[in-house]
Amino acid sequence: MAELAIHFDPSWKEKFQREKALPAWSLVTSLRRLRAGQIKEWLQKQKRLDSGDFDREIWSLESETLLDGESILGELSDPHGPGDENRVKELMAALDKGRLSLHGNYIWGSPTLGFGPHMEDAERKGILDAGLKIATDPGLEPQGKAKQLLALEGFGRNLATGLVMVLHPDSLALFSPRAVEGMKRIGGQADGFESFQESARRLKDFFGAEDFLELDWFLYRVSINALEGEEKLAGLVRKIKEIQFPEERLETRKKSEEAARELLARKAGQFEEKDVREFFALVSKDWWDGKVKKDRFSPAFIGAFVKNYVEQLLDFNTWARKIWEVPEDKLEKLLQQVMEQEPLYATKLLVPLFLYLRFRGQYNLWFKSMEAGLKVLTGYSPGRRKAADYLRYNKTLNGFRETHGLDFRGLDVLLTATAKTIPEPDFGKLKSVIERFAQPYWENPTPDFDNRPGGGERYIHEKVLAGAAPHLTEEALRANVKEHLLEALHCHKNLLSAYEYPQAKLFIENQEEDTLRSRILALLFGPEELIRRIRTFLDWAKLRPSPEPVKKMGFTPLVCSYFLAMHDPREYAFLKPSVYSGAVKNLLPVDPKLNEPAAKIVHCTDLYKKILPVLERDYGLEGGNLLDVHSILFGLQYPVEWDKDGRTPWDILKEGGAVHVGETDGDPGPPPPEADHSLFNLLLDGHNAICYGPPGTGKTREAHNLGEWWKRRFGDNTVHHVTFHPSYSYEDFIEGYRPKRDGKGFALKDGLFKKVCQEADASPDTKHLLIIDEINRGDVARILGELITLIEGDKMGPAYSTLLPQSGEKFQVPENLYLVGTMNTADKSISLMDLAIRRRFRFLYFPPDPDVLSTSRDHLDEVGGLPLASLLVGLNRGLLKIGVDRDRQIGHSYLLIRNEVEHPLEILKQRLEYEILPLVEEYCYADRSLMTQVLGDLVDNDGARSLEVWEDDSALLATLSRIAEVTP
Repeated sequence: MAELAIHFDPSWKEKFQREKALPAWSLVTSLRRLRAGQIKEWLQKQKRLDSGDFDREIWSLESETLLDGESILGELSDPHGPGDENRVKELMAALDKGRLSLHGNYIWGSPTLGFGPHMEDAERKGILDAGLKIATDPGLEPQGKAKQLLALEGFGRNLATGLVMVLHPDSLALFSPRAVEGMKRIGGQADGFESFQESARRLKDFFGAEDFLELDWFLYRVSINALEGEEKLAGLVRKIKEIQFPEERLETRKKSEEAARELLARKAGQFEEKDVREFFALVSKDWWDGKVKKDRFSPAFIGAFVKNYVEQLLDFNTWARKIWEVPEDKLEKLLQQVMEQEPLYATKLLVPLFLYLRFRGQYNLWFKSMEAGLKVLTGYSPGRRKAADYLRYNKTLNGFRETHGLDFRGLDVLLTATAKTIPEPDFGKLKSVIERFAQPYWENPTPDFDNRPGGGERYIHEKVLAGAAPHLTEEALRANVKEHLLEALHCHKNLLSAYEYPQAKLFIENQEEDTLRSRILALLFGPEELIRRIRTFLDWAKLRPSPEPVKKMGFTPLVCSYFLAMHDPREYAFLKPSVYSGAVKNLLPVDPKLNEPAAKIVHCTDLYKKILPVLERDYGLEGGNLLDVHSILFGLQYPVEWDKDGRTPWDILKEGGAVHVGETDGDPGPPPPEADHSLFNLLLDGHNAICYGPPGTGKTREAHNLGEWWKRRFGDNTVHHVTFHPSYSYEDFIEGYRPKRDGKGFALKDGLFKKVCQEADASPDTKHLLIIDEINRGDVARILGELITLIEGDKMGPAYSTLLPQSGEKFQVPENLYLVGTMNTADKSISLMDLAIRRRFRFLYFPPDPDVLSTSRDHLDEVGGLPLASLLVGLNRGLLKIGVDRDRQIGHSYLLIRNEVEHPLEILKQRLEYEILPLVEEYCYADRSLMTQVLGDLVDNDGARSLEVWEDDSALLATLSRIAEVTP
C-alpha cells in the first residue's frame, strides 16, 4: 500500500485527553476491557462453536450489564455514561468487587436476533467453526485474521474485526461504520480496511492511547458529536422540554392514555367498530395552543388506521388479546412472531402502541422520527425494524430517559423535535470545499459564473430577487394580489422548473382575489410559527388536475419556498431538494429524513442560517442572505464541468482531492452521469435527437437532466422549453398574426423558435438547447413549415437561410442550436411522425429498465421481500403475452419508491391501484378478461379488483410474487 499522507490536528490530542478526564471514561473503558478479556477466554476454550452459545456470548441477542442482578445497561448506553460522579465511583467499586455482570459482546452491536438467521443449521455451524479456527490460529497475524474472517458469509465488518480486536486489542482496530466516520472527522483515511488500519495505528500512537478498545470508544464518541459533553446535551433536552411540554399537555396525555389503557384492558379481543374509533381518538388526544386536539400523531391515526383495523377487525382483536395477555417471559417470542408475520396494517406501529399502554414506560412508541432523534442524542443506530431492533431501541431509550429524568409520555415529542434540530454542521469540511471550488469564482469571475465576493451567483440577487421582492410587500399584495404574485413568479429565471412555473401561474390566475390575498398574506406575514403557516398554505395550494396542456395547477413546496425567500431572503431559505439533501448528507452528522414538506423548509432554513455567518465572517460577504448559501451549495452539489468522471466537489474532497481535467476544444464535454451520454453524443452528431419509448421510462427526466447540466456549462439563458400539443401551430412556433391586447386588430408576433434562434444567433460562441416535450403530440410538419430543411445539422447557418412568408425577414437556424424532443410511444391515437421529420432527428430508445429498480441508491429494491425489478419484468411479460406491443409496456418509474417512505407497501398498492391497473384496463378495453393474464388474482374475470386480495397484505404480496415469478 502506498504511503498515506495523514496529518492529525494537535487539537484532537487535547480533546482526547479531556475525554479521558471525564468521570465515566475509566468506567466504560474498564468494562470494555473486562468484557473483551472474557470473550477472549471463552473463545480460546472452544473446540467447536454452538450457534446458540455463540449468539449469547458474542452476538448481541442478550447483551446486558447487571448490578447485583438488576440491569444498568441504560446508564451505559448513553454516550456520556452515568452523569453523576458519585454514581461512577459507586459502579467502579462494584466492578472491583465483582458485583457487575456483563453479558453479550458489549463492544459492538448486531442488528439481528442471531448469527446467520437465513442459513441452515449445518451451514451456520460450519461457518462458525471456520471462523473460530481462523480467529484462534496462532500462526496468523491479526490483520490476516480479519481479512479471512471478512471473506466468510455472515461475518460482516463489525463481527470480523471486532473478534480480532478483542483477541488482539493492541494490534487491530474495530472497522465499524462509526469508527470510519470518526476517523474521517479527525483527518485519517478510511476508504478501505487497510487505509483505516494504518490510520488507526498512527492515531493510537499520536494520542498515546493504551489500546484500540480505548481508541474505538473515542472514535465512536467523535462520530456522534458527543465531545461537547453532558452539559450541552442536557441543555438541549431542557430547552425542548420547556418549549414543547407545558404541564397541561402532560396532564392531557396522562388522562387520555389511561382511558385508552382501560378500554384496551376491558375490550382486548372483543373490539367492535365503535371501540376501535374510540381507542384511536383517545390515543390521538393532545393539548396545544390552549386546546385539546386529536393531533398527537399523524392524521392517519384517526383516518387510515381506523379504516384498516375496522376492515380487519378479527385480526385486530386476536392480536390485541394476545399482546395484552401474554406473560412477560413469553413476550419476546410473541414479539418476534408478530414482527415477522406483520398480520396487521402498520404492525410495527400498532404493537408498540399496545405495549406502551400495557407496561407504562417499559416499552415505547416506535416511530422513525423517534429513532432519528435518539440517534442525535445518543448515537443509537436504527436497525432493520425487527423484534430485536425494537428491544434494543427500548433499552437505549429507557436508559437515556432515566439519566435525564424524562417522562415517558413526552418522548415522542422530545425525540421528534430533536431530530429536527440542527447540530453544528461540519464547518471544516464546508470551508475546504468552498475554498477549492467556490472561491476561485469570487476572485476570477467568468461570464458563466459571476459570483458575488463571498457569496453566490450575482444574477439571483440583481435579477431574480431585485425583480421579485417589490411585488411581495404587504402593500403591493393588498393593492393587486394577482398581478404582483404573477410578476414575482415571472422573475424566477430558472429557479423553478419548466413544470412548476406554469402550474403555479395557472393556479394564481384561477383563484378568487380575496381568498388568494388572505392566503398569501397569512403565509408571508401571519403570526403563527413558520411550520404551521407553510402547512396551512400548502394544504390549500396543493397540486390538482387542470385543463390541458398544463395538466396540473397548484404550488409545490419549492414554489412556496420561492415566495418566502423572495419576500425575505435573510429569514427564509429557498429549498431546492437536491441542494438541501446534498448539504444534509455532507455537512450534518445525521439525516433527520424529514418527509413533510413544511418540516423540510424549516429545517433547510435553520441549516442555511448556520452557514451564512461563515460566509460573512470568513469570506467577507456583504449584504448577504440565504440565497447566497443556496447558490454556493447548488454549485457544490453538481458535477464539476472539467472532471471527466462526473464527480461533484463533495466527491472530489471525499476521494482525497484527485482531479482529472480533460482537454477542451469548445465542446461542452461529456455530461454528468445523470444525463445519458448516448443522448449527448447523438446531439453532437446530428444536432437533433428524440428520446422515445413507453411511459415511465425516464425520457423527460433524461432530457431535463441534460438541460440542467447545459445551464451550468453555458448559462441559464441557453436552455429553452416547450411542450407540443394538438392545437400548437406554426404561428406559435415561428411567427404569426395574433389579436392585440386591446382587441383592436391583429399584430405580427415572433414565435418561440424564432426567438430562440435569434438569441442563439446573438451569441455564436455559446451552445443553446431547445427541449420539446411530447414532440409527437403536435403536427410537427405543420409546426415547422418551410423550416423543416433548416433544422438538419448540415443545413444550419447563413448558407441555408430563407425568407419567412409573413414577415419577409431573412431567417436561418444557427449552428449553435441543438434540439431534444421526447416522444411517448404508448399513445396510439397519435399518428406516426412524418418520415421527412424522422430522418432529421436521431432517435434514442428508452425501454423499461428493471436494473434501475435493483440498483438505485435512492429507491427501494424490494417491498415486503418482493423484488420490484422482478415485478416489473412479470407485468411486462404478461402484457406481451396478451399481444400488447413493446411500445406500451410499463415503465420502471411506476415502481420507483423512495427509501425514506414510512409505508412502502401502501405506496406500492397506490401505484398498482391508481396507475398500473387503469393502464392495463385501457390496454384490455375490448376484452377485460385478459387483465387476469397480466395482473393475476389482483382482478377478477371482469377486470374488477379482488377485494379479498387487495385488503390482505399477505395475499397481495403472494399474488405479486406469482406475477413476478419469485418465491414469496
